[in-house]
This record gives sequence, structure tokens and C-alpha cells, in this order.
Amino acid sequence: MNLRSRLLIMGCLFVIVQIVVLFLFSYYYIAPKTTKLEKSLVEKNLHRGLELLQRELFHLEHVTKILAQQPLLQQLVNSSSSPDTASADRLQEQMLHQELNLMYILDGKDKVVWEDILDLSTERPYPKQPFLTSLWETRAAFFNHPSMLSLQAGIFNSTLGPMFVVSAPIASSATSSKVQGTLIVGRLITQDVIHLIQSLSYTDSKLWPLGGATLNEKQRDIIQQLLQGDSDFMTEQSADLLRGYMLLQDLNNQPNLLISSTQTRDFSQTMQLSITDIGCIFIALQIFFLFIVYFLIRSTLLKPTRQLIKQLNNPRQDWRPLQVDIKPWNEMGLLASAISNLISRHQDHLSQETSVAFREGIYQARQNLYQDLEDTLKPVIEGIEITEKKLSNLPTNDIEWIIAEGKTGQISQEKLSEYTKKLQIINEKLRYFQKETRHRLSDLYAKTLRNAAAIRAQARSLDTIREFRPTSNGKKKTSMARS
Repeated sequence: MNLRSRLLIMGCLFVIVQIVVLFLFSYYYIAPKTTKLEKSLVEKNLHRGLELLQRELFHLEHVTKILAQQPLLQQLVNSSSSPDTASADRLQEQMLHQELNLMYILDGKDKVVWEDILDLSTERPYPKQPFLTSLWETRAAFFNHPSMLSLQAGIFNSTLGPMFVVSAPIASSATSSKVQGTLIVGRLITQDVIHLIQSLSYTDSKLWPLGGATLNEKQRDIIQQLLQGDSDFMTEQSADLLRGYMLLQDLNNQPNLLISSTQTRDFSQTMQLSITDIGCIFIALQIFFLFIVYFLIRSTLLKPTRQLIKQLNNPRQDWRPLQVDIKPWNEMGLLASAISNLISRHQDHLSQETSVAFREGIYQARQNLYQDLEDTLKPVIEGIEITEKKLSNLPTNDIEWIIAEGKTGQISQEKLSEYTKKLQIINEKLRYFQKETRHRLSDLYAKTLRNAAAIRAQARSLDTIREFRPTSNGKKKTSMARS
């Protein structure tokens, strides 16, 4: 696998790893954070609705305090008699003006002096309701006021629906600090009140009584989960919505109402789209960046490397520095210069070693030739010396004496036979010497031929050395001449 394939594979793996990391980061970090934020928004909406309900209850408390201080109520409580028609009309006008659905006036003995339950939409009274009985059974302390500062309020599930109820003490006409009676007012939590809360809190808050018939099976399960759980808040999650549920407490601090609020998951969808767009843009930028890096590496690394490899693999008779199509101060240019310097130093070192080896080879060849010549001439010289010794051992004195005696002409017959024997002996020695010399010359001739052939072979082996001419810095050295 070449460097280009490795770079492409590494780039693809880098992009794939970034995509996986981005997906895991979005799925395991951003998505839970977004869901948690949306749940907190739903919880804030519920608390905002609760706050508005508490404001409505606080406003009703303030209205009740003002009504309890009116002289008409004090007169009715002190007299413990039912009001006349004019007083009843004034009380109904007060109820309509303050948007009160219920009003009870009780004296000090908890006897009802006056009561009325109105439908504010039609301004007509509701049928008689056992409201006080249910309220007494639910919270008897609601009717007790030890001082004028005593005030009790809360939410109560009546037969007409959930209602804000407030109980305030009525002072005596003679002494303003003495409790003479009790004023109980109520305001139904109708759809108009819920719409008002929705418009003020910008939520879609809804209320259901826990024992109401309007609850479906799913809402009953949610109520059971809230009652059995440790938290009074619960979130139901779907693909497009988040719905939160919370329980409201009544006068006895018991769960009384179920309130819900929904939150669209626009933020989560927007975050997902934003993350998707950002991821696509990021991946596109990474791919673009990888292409730029690849082309930069290709132009600054791959092409010069191929040029260097091509020049290094190209056999040349003369040596020239490596050349690449890049700036000389570039890393590849510096690498080419370093390779050229390294090869040049190696070439010089090789030339020096070759010259030394060449001189040593010539010297050894010369010694071998000298030894072969010595081996060739030594038998010749020894043969000549042996021949000279043998010639010096011949009886030359006897031959010379015989020749001298023959010249005198006075050789006797006895001397002649003696001389003849001596001449025969000399002749035999000469024949033997001739034979031995011929045999020795034949051996010398054969040895000389063998040594000459060996010398000729060694001379031929020196032809390659003669042809090799070591160079140094582009100049040729002198070649070995034939000897």
C-alpha cells in the first residue's frame, strides 16, 4: 500500500470517527441536556400557574378582609337576624362586583345569618348546596377565629367544582378587636379563571379535581404515580410535546387538584436541526480541508518523492546532484540535497577504497607474477648449475693428456688400449649425461609451458582491473599499464 492510499484511508477514517463522535455527543449529551431543560421549562410553567392561583387566592383574601369590615355585615352579625331585601340586594351587588360565587355570614354561634351562591355568568343563584356541611367535615377549624388577625384560605372541591374559599372574622360593632362572626366567601375556578391564568402565564394550564368524573384512566394512573412517588412533579414525554403534572393541596394540605401544563418540543427540534446542520457543515469543511491537505501533501511530498525515487533508480555514468521541482529550502529540497551529499560522500569513500584495493590488487598481482617467474626460472638455473657441475667433473685432464700424447706419435700399444678404455668411459659418461640432460630439458620445457600458461591466465585476469578506472571529483585516474 502506497502513501497516497494510506492518506486517503486515514482521511476517510478521520471523517467517519468525527461523524460517530458528533452523533454520540448529540445523542448522549446534548439530547439529555435539552430534554432536561424542556422539563425544567414545563416545571416552571406549572409553578407559574400555581403562583397565579396563589395570587388569585391572595386577592380574594384582600377582598374578604374589606368586606368583613363593612358596617352592614357587623349589624347583621350583631342582630343575628336575616337582612331585609335592600340589604340582601346590596350583598348580591357586592358579590357580583367582586366576582364572588359564594358568601356565608355566620354569627358568633356559627348560625347562618345570610347565604347565597350565584352563577356569575347568568347572575342567578345555584340550587341549594350542602357546602357548609362538606366544609365542616373537611376542616372544622376553618370556622374558628381566635382574633381579628386570623384568616384562613385555600382550595376546596365542592359539588360545583374547585373553588377558592376564604374565611375571615367579623368584628363587633361595639369593639373592633372582638370577633363577633365569620364571613366565608368563595370563587369558583371556572374556565374563565383558567383562561386568565393561561393568558397571564403564557401556558396552557389545566385543572382537574381528584375525585371528579372528568378524569380518564390515564389521568387516574398519573395521580396514583404522583401519590405513590416521592416527588409532586411528573413529566410525560412524547415526540412533539412534554406534559407536566402536579398535585395541588386543599385546606388540610391533602392532594386536591391535578394541574397540568404542556410544552412543545420546538427547542429540542430546533437543536436537532441546528446540530444536524452544524454537523453537515462541519463534515463538509473537514472533507474540504482533507482534500486541501491531500493536494498539499501530494504537491509537496508525493511528487518530489517520486522524482527522487526515479532519479535514484536511474543508472547514470556520471554523477549529478538530485533535482526536484520544489524550492531548495523546502523539506524535500533539503532531503534531496542531503541524499546528494550522502551519495557524494559515499562515492568519494568508495573511490578511495577502490583505489586502495586497486593498488593492493596490482601489488599482489605483481608479487604473484614475480613468484611465478621465479618458479619458472629457478629450475632452469638449477639445471644449468647441475650441468656445469657435471661438466666440471669430466676427466678433462685425461683427454688433454691423450690428445697431447697423440700429437707426439709415441703412443704404445698398451697405452693405446688404456686410452681407449678411458675414452670409452668418457664416451659413456657423455652419453649418459646427454640422455640425462635431454630428459631434464624435457621436464624444464613442460614446467616452463605450464608456468607460462599460468602467467598468461593471471595476465588475462588483470584485464578487468585495467579497464576499471576509479574517479575522484569527476576526473579519471591513470589506468594500469600492461607490463
